[in-house]
Amino acid sequence: MIEHIEQQWLKSFHCVYENNSFKRAAEFLNLPTSNVSRHIALLEEKLNTRLFERTTRRMAPTDAGEQLYASTQPLLGELNDALEEVTRHSHKVMGAAQSSYARYSTIGSSCGLFLYRASFNIVMLRYEFKSKRRFARWI
Repeated sequence: MIEHIEQQWLKSFHCVYENNSFKRAAEFLNLPTSNVSRHIALLEEKLNTRLFERTTRRMAPTDAGEQLYASTQPLLGELNDALEEVTRHSHKVMGAAQSSYARYSTIGSSCGLFLYRASFNIVMLRYEFKSKRRFARWI
């Protein structure tokens, strides 16, 4: 069954349920109202049940809608958390930075490297001061 249900349909369903309005859900999701309405219709079609009772003046979830929301709300929350966790790892600064300084370089340049390393403690810096004696160090 799950292979026939789009995640966006469930997101639209949850948003309509929470806002009790197709229009407000569409605004929140930044989608046209017709798309949100179509998502609900497709979900109802695949599940072969009505999820909302609609009249011209009001809309209310059916028992099936209440059950679907209660059952899927924690799952969508966990899925969102898992995706955010993966995304958080992909934005970490990783790798090595290397820079060379002349003998009389400013203290500010080397301080900048140490501040950079402190901000991103997983980054390895290699600094090299060039003079008569070569000195290089990984920190």
